[in-house]
Amino acid sequence: MTGKYNEGIPKGSRLAREDMAWIRERVTPDIITRVKLLMPIALELGLTPGQMALAWLLRRKEVSSVITGATRVEQLDENLLASDAVDKLTDPVLEKIEQAVKNSPI
Repeated sequence: MTGKYNEGIPKGSRLAREDMAWIRERVTPDIITRVKLLMPIALELGLTPGQMALAWLLRRKEVSSVITGATRVEQLDENLLASDAVDKLTDPVLEKIEQAVKNSPI
């Protein structure tokens, strides 16, 4: 969701590791296209795409917490701000998100 893999898998990134082949194969051109469509929605809300994704999860009543893949303190700090962004996901914003992902999970 961060856009880190929009131009391919960078050398030295988590997905470049040999043991990550199972997830690397899921980074398809279709998924990259959907992520690119979500980025302007997040920026319009003043959020990073990752924050918007976490807020999208946290808004659901059946979700009490999320597990993030932060590997640096800066990423953790950014992720924590998502809990304050849930109210930004109004019905019109959620509709834009659904249109971007074609109503299917990514």
